[in-house]
Amino acid sequence: MKGSPKLPPCGFSAKAVQALMACGEQFAFVDVLANPEIRANIPTAVD
Repeated sequence: MKGSPKLPPCGFSAKAVQALMACGEQFAFVDVLANPEIRANIPTAVD
């Protein structure tokens, strides 16, 4: 996700966090904005 669950700068990330929290499930996250290597490979991961 972009950012963290407490402060997501992206609307899609914010909605995902809200949905997971509404289900009461615990979840882990990776801030793709903080890791240039992950961020650079996101466009290729959906091909």
